[in-house]
Amino acid sequence: GAIIALSVVGVLAVLVLTITVAFSLGRTISSNVSDIGSTVTDKKDNDSTGDNVINDNAPTLNITDWSDNDGGLTATEVINKNLDSTVVITIYQMKNSNNSAYAFGTASLTQVGSGSGIVMTKDGYIITNWHVVTDTDTGKQYDEVDVTLHNGKVYKNAKVIGADQSTDLAVIKVEATDLSPAEFGDSSKMVLGTRVIALGNAGGLQWSATQGIISGLARDVYEDTGYSIKCLQTDAAINPGNSGGPLINNQGQVIGINSAKIASTDVEGLGFSIPINEAKTIIDDLTKYGYVKG
Repeated sequence: GAIIALSVVGVLAVLVLTITVAFSLGRTISSNVSDIGSTVTDKKDNDSTGDNVINDNAPTLNITDWSDNDGGLTATEVINKNLDSTVVITIYQMKNSNNSAYAFGTASLTQVGSGSGIVMTKDGYIITNWHVVTDTDTGKQYDEVDVTLHNGKVYKNAKVIGADQSTDLAVIKVEATDLSPAEFGDSSKMVLGTRVIALGNAGGLQWSATQGIISGLARDVYEDTGYSIKCLQTDAAINPGNSGGPLINNQGQVIGINSAKIASTDVEGLGFSIPINEAKTIIDDLTKYGYVKG
């Protein structure tokens, strides 16, 4: 309590000092401007020799038109390219009337969460996060996983092909033949400042898009998440429901799988995405074997 009080007093003291200095400077600057102005005026009024020379070669300030075209697609083009390859995932669990998964009684499927996914193949393979399809408290897969496309079509009971906790990656499959696969890009080409867009089911608001840049490379977030893969850091807003959805570069290519954020009242704009290059081996193993081989 004492520390907090002292901190507040200290802040107020700094605040008062800052305001005081600002007002003092304001008065000083104002008086100086007034003095300079009167001096110039006096000189002009009393100048009868014609010494005021106009510089016809004086430079002018040039202002260049600004554009967000950084050599790639516009934000609208990037989003439109990925709407059909980004899906909403809804998860259900059998629960009793008292909302318990363990008590006796009549049970029914209850929606317990939602996330996002990325279409990998036309015939229904979809990439998402382990924690989207798995109850992190019990380590068991949810009882039902449904997939919704941007056109409104719903695929019930998607099959979990494989899920890996240490990399937070999973592959699910729906019975389809004509899905729109995403285009995947080289995440190793990402540099600080590269423009990126996150697309997904942010906070249950389906196909929400947020834009930002690559803020950091190869971030080790193992202590907080348990992930064994170093992540891309971005200031594009990553919210609950974005998990498993794409992080997209300015060419409209998926270069990351959105997975985590630092959630704190003291922190803003720290989201993390699993680089697609590092995820590829895991995804290929999950698709082929149902687990990460070796």
